[in-house]
Amino acid sequence: MKAFFSPDAKEKLSGAVTGIEGGTAAELVVSVRARSATYRDVDFLTGFGFSFVALLVLLFDPIELDERLFPLEIVVAFVIGTFVSAHALGPLVLPEKRKRDEVDRAAKVAFVDQKIGATTRRCGLFVYASGLEGMVKLVSDVGVPLDKLTSDLEKARTSLEEALRRDDVAAFVTGLEVLGTALARELPRREDDVNELPDEVA
Repeated sequence: MKAFFSPDAKEKLSGAVTGIEGGTAAELVVSVRARSATYRDVDFLTGFGFSFVALLVLLFDPIELDERLFPLEIVVAFVIGTFVSAHALGPLVLPEKRKRDEVDRAAKVAFVDQKIGATTRRCGLFVYASGLEGMVKLVSDVGVPLDKLTSDLEKARTSLEEALRRDDVAAFVTGLEVLGTALARELPRREDDVNELPDEVA
């Protein structure tokens, strides 16, 4: 998802946010992160698996080996396994529920940290995209009428996730604009509305 971290992509996303807020009272905030968690436990378990396989090979390989090097070779296998998991294998073996839980947690923490719930009309809507997991989480404040927007928000989230996984910034912008249309319908902009949150994409 390298495309999302380019200056051009951030400019396009920020421009989309500004355009959307021109038609709705909602305060839209977009954040794109490389990942939502480190998953060190998965990396270490993979490293342990590599070291265990290495131990079996060392013990049962018919070729005579220097037993004094066994500890070093097992440690090396652990390091290799951990590295492979962190950079390639880990995201492929992670359960979907674990990834979704980590994305949900990180999005809610960022929602609070960025004070999205502190706007005057409590109409903040946070779009949190996490690249490694390929997932998007929408977190809304109490002023967003979920009873009228739940279906629209879920469709938008699905569309945004698909764009994120394809590394397609243009499609992501389109998904935001579709979301903006729904927000403008249920939360039309008022003359006294002011922009309380930054439009820049973090």
